[in-house]
Amino acid sequence: LSSAAFFPHTLSTDDRTKWQLTRRLFLIDTISGRQSSQTSTPQVIRVADKIELQIRPQTRSDGLIYLPLLRVHYAEIRQRDIVAGATIKVSFSVTYKADQTSLEQGLSISVSLLSVMALILSLFKTHGWRMRSKKETIDGGTVVQFVFTSCGLFASVFFIVLFGAALHMLTFYKGQSTPDVYLPTSSQEQLFLDFLIAACVMMAFRVIHLIWQQTHADIFLLDWEQPVSAGNYPASGENTNRVSIWRTYFVANEWNELQTMRKFSPLAQWGGLLLLLEVAGFKNVCTYNPASQFKVGVDDYSGPSSHILRFAVASSLYLMIELVQWVFFFFYTRYVEDKIRQFVDLCSLSNVSVFVLTNVAFGYYIHGRSVHGRADTDMWQMNQQLHREEVRSLKRFYSGPASSYSCYWPVCLLICPSVYLFSFLSCTHAHQSLSFFLLSLCLVLIFPLQEDLCGKRGLLPNSDDQTFEIAVPAKLRMHYDKVMAPLQEQVLTQSASNGQSRSGGVSERSVNAYVAMTKFLSAFIGKSLQDLDYHVVEKKLLEQILNLEFNEPLEGGIFYNDTSSNSFTSVLMFGHEWTLMVFDILLLTALDWALTDFVLAIVLTLLITQALMAYRDSAGRKNLAQKTLVDQRFLI
Repeated sequence: LSSAAFFPHTLSTDDRTKWQLTRRLFLIDTISGRQSSQTSTPQVIRVADKIELQIRPQTRSDGLIYLPLLRVHYAEIRQRDIVAGATIKVSFSVTYKADQTSLEQGLSISVSLLSVMALILSLFKTHGWRMRSKKETIDGGTVVQFVFTSCGLFASVFFIVLFGAALHMLTFYKGQSTPDVYLPTSSQEQLFLDFLIAACVMMAFRVIHLIWQQTHADIFLLDWEQPVSAGNYPASGENTNRVSIWRTYFVANEWNELQTMRKFSPLAQWGGLLLLLEVAGFKNVCTYNPASQFKVGVDDYSGPSSHILRFAVASSLYLMIELVQWVFFFFYTRYVEDKIRQFVDLCSLSNVSVFVLTNVAFGYYIHGRSVHGRADTDMWQMNQQLHREEVRSLKRFYSGPASSYSCYWPVCLLICPSVYLFSFLSCTHAHQSLSFFLLSLCLVLIFPLQEDLCGKRGLLPNSDDQTFEIAVPAKLRMHYDKVMAPLQEQVLTQSASNGQSRSGGVSERSVNAYVAMTKFLSAFIGKSLQDLDYHVVEKKLLEQILNLEFNEPLEGGIFYNDTSSNSFTSVLMFGHEWTLMVFDILLLTALDWALTDFVLAIVLTLLITQALMAYRDSAGRKNLAQKTLVDQRFLI
């Protein structure tokens, strides 16, 4: 067939204006390949190897379609190939190709609107970073910070839009009884794929920038321990005017273990996802079949997979497992073990505070000054200290925060009748039950009268608040940089010598600088400096939402009370679970789009994320050793 100078087999498949339609077709052509005569052996035989029946549904109709279109692709077999026994694979497919203009417009409009909001939020976050970094003008560092912040927010916006669109298609396509929702074909998925690749790349940049920020933060461990006079230990012949460094090493080692800890278990996350996809059969839901079949038999027909449905199923299962882990760890950390809170408790028991400066004028402070005065004690003294704090915790339960009996007496009114009823039912004689009841009543009444010999751990008097966000004044930062300059010189010297450090590589100047910084920060926290002070305030609601500070520390520092008690986790991977979760999903779905294999995609995603965590662990350990003078060999 020909029209003008065009031949159908040379036209673009999407150029409908130049298509030549016919009602006739052939499956095998043995005539046109004869060269000399009609009786000669054909040198070329044309065979229909791909037959596609295209069905276009009518818009705004109940299951009605336009006239179907049959597209036939022909392959040529030469005579020598026929003699050699060559074969051709023939395929037949039915494709439902609907107009996806509304889908593309919806994606574009949603991404545009949410991207504007993300851009505005990026400006606020960058402005907050500029204030914390004491940037007077917009320089190159501010632009770089804005770019990486925008990458993280834009990637989150793209993921939310793509997940919403894919979940909509999965829900309504699989649940429809009358054909109304049609999946995009491979050529129509290009816009979805473009957004997915862009989101994955931007989130990868954000994760790399996050790791760089965390591995360049300034960390200082403030030891509050005071040297003991020799008179307290007359039998010892050693010099007791020195403080043991092992408590500081222990705190540094625990901090090092927290650096790469995530809020949820990656092993349970990926193992559960693989189990649901491959064993439970959720991957079979990703086909073009309208019916949802989790188990497909050997003789059952299974259509090709849809990339959008694979994205929807993988993302939904990942989020579902994440939600299950969130519920589990909510109760686990509340009633079994909370490693973040345990670290704060460890700082108090070790008499060591933690300063973390993420910017020039901003950081975090964990108040670890022991309420007992000393932490270099033996086992008996340590048990006594723990017992005192346990008594104080129980008294706070009975007496309430105001140290009164307002909360205690209602508890007694509930406990005493219960005890009497139990004794009356369990004892055989009335005098036994009365004696048991009076004994229990005495114990309940006497316990709160125990003397409280333990203070509170908080920075302020009569307070338990130990974690703060700090706005650092310029004087403190200048003094910090001046005193810690020998440490930076040592780091540069070791870097110039390819990082080779010898035993005893910590110079005397560095040790003196560490001691001087300890005295300075101790005096600052203790409010012993006349020209440098601080005050503790509560963050406003808008400041908490935007994660920035409206007040600048002009004359003194500002300590913002941390109501969540874990704001310092922003310098750990623990505090960025949303970023890591979105990165995992985007990377997994992008790899699955290219490989169409969930197992291989999960394995590659796990390897890439573990490689990033390994680098974060190595770089974080090195930074911790350099900033705190803790030998890297002790960070195990």
